[in-house]
Amino acid sequence: MNHIFKILKDQDGLTTLSKHLAIISKEWKMTKKDVLQLNLVLDELITNIIEHGGGCKKCPIEVSMQKTACQIRVQLTDGGPPFDPTQCKSADTTTPVESRKCGGLGILFVHKFSDNCSYNRTDGKNVFHFTKTYKESAEN
Repeated sequence: MNHIFKILKDQDGLTTLSKHLAIISKEWKMTKKDVLQLNLVLDELITNIIEHGGGCKKCPIEVSMQKTACQIRVQLTDGGPPFDPTQCKSADTTTPVESRKCGGLGILFVHKFSDNCSYNRTDGKNVFHFTKTYKESAEN
């Protein structure tokens, strides 16, 4: 089962993403916990593209989601300048909050709630992949 859609590089794009995820999560019978975690990862990655990705603001972000027996594979593609989020340092959570630098918590969430992630630059575009293991919900 595959879903491919494009979203704008703005807040409306995040709203569109949430709507797609609501439909997909029901179709794929995802637990609420898995939906929340997947939404957090996607929201963080796409917010970073919107806020820091530069490039064409009207160029969409392509979101591709594929379901296997127990795993979701996600690919995000954007036409911004090269940026590899896998090379970003996660926030230092051991330092007192008032002494920490801003930033880095998002990539921490990406690593915590996904099984693996990778980045490559293909045909002048950023391509970010991640996978998430999930269990089907008995509720759906």
